[in-house]
Amino acid sequence: MVYAYIWPYDRAVKPMNRQKKISIILAEDQDLMRQSLKALLGDYEEFTVVGEAANGKQLLDLLKTVSADVVLLDLEMPVMNGREALLVIRSKYPDVKVILLSMHNSPEVMMDLMSCGARAYVPKGSDVDALLSTIKQVDEFGYFFSEEVSKAMRNATQRDKEENTINEDAPLSDREMEVMKELCKGSTAKEIAATLFLTVRTVEFHRLNIYAKTNSHNIAELVKYAIKHGIVGTE
Repeated sequence: MVYAYIWPYDRAVKPMNRQKKISIILAEDQDLMRQSLKALLGDYEEFTVVGEAANGKQLLDLLKTVSADVVLLDLEMPVMNGREALLVIRSKYPDVKVILLSMHNSPEVMMDLMSCGARAYVPKGSDVDALLSTIKQVDEFGYFFSEEVSKAMRNATQRDKEENTINEDAPLSDREMEVMKELCKGSTAKEIAATLFLTVRTVEFHRLNIYAKTNSHNIAELVKYAIKHGIVGTE
């Protein structure tokens, strides 16, 4: 049985001023939920909904013609589910930031989705402030690790403690450590280059070395590594 979920919010909340609007695509198969989200975001001047999709296939078709900063993506949808769509987006539209919405909040599901390319994970039923804050954090910094996701990462790290993921023969250089911290913030290669006064090509070279030395295959694994070794915090 499928239950319609309407996101709770207070229409009395005043819109916040912002020059740059965050463009958002809503991908949710339940019409009531999708319209609820659209109405919520419409109450804030800093957000603009540029498209809607009822399944993963519609979303991918939409992305061919519509540009968006953020996609709010439901996990369970017909035709093509959120996880399947997420993998395609990570490959074809890497600049699109995907926030997963789901009723499932198990650590295993969270870690799997972050590993597939999700920039944040918001359980359905979270309060409005949490959702809006997540959208803004993801748009500005690239990723947002909520307390639930951070806890899942810490638990996964605890389970993996017996595994030696450090390549002791190839320690990270000081410069690689700097690049790694920026990567964990969600910074792009161009942003890192500007911050550290490097070329984009040099940043990409460091990134490849960092992934190899830490045995990481994606940003979620890299962040997990960084948390495990105290390179970045979980706050």
